[in-house]
Amino acid sequence: MPQDPRSKLEDIALDLVTEVGPRGFTMAELSRRAGLSVAAPYRHFADRQELLEALALRIVGLQRQRYLDAMAAEPTPRGKLVAFAVETVRFAANDGQVFDPMLPLQLTPDTPAIVELRTDVTLELLAAASHFASDQNAQLDLLVRLSAATYGLASLYREGALPEEQRSVAIIEAQAVRLADAILQERAPL
Repeated sequence: MPQDPRSKLEDIALDLVTEVGPRGFTMAELSRRAGLSVAAPYRHFADRQELLEALALRIVGLQRQRYLDAMAAEPTPRGKLVAFAVETVRFAANDGQVFDPMLPLQLTPDTPAIVELRTDVTLELLAAASHFASDQNAQLDLLVRLSAATYGLASLYREGALPEEQRSVAIIEAQAVRLADAILQERAPL
């Protein structure tokens, strides 16, 4: 079945954003790569911002599915939380340009579609965290610490701030496991 033009443009735009980042993305280059006139993408998107917002939602959806798949593969609450940490750094390492599309696009975490896409992941994480903390505030604290540590590691990797010998995906994945384990070891499972 042929792909609809809007999805095809999003696919090409995603490749382009992956190469040059959201700030380097232009509708003219998208048109050139799609083999279309410069005006053609505007039949499907009002402007560059609308297209980039659609991409941000697609990327968040992709990231959501990767988190859910990684956590579903783990049978224990500890395994699910560690899988989340590893998937965070893996996403940053393998999809660096699109790791956090919301900042340059000025989408906010409370954008309704973003909230909806992230709800499933949050519920899975809270369910796993409930095995380490009895009240919701302590569960959220645990998840904030885990997220901050792994997003920080992912950002250091993306920025090239880690020593050269630590610049492999396997090494940052192992570091994510150690970070998650250190945070979880502070709390005995309930």
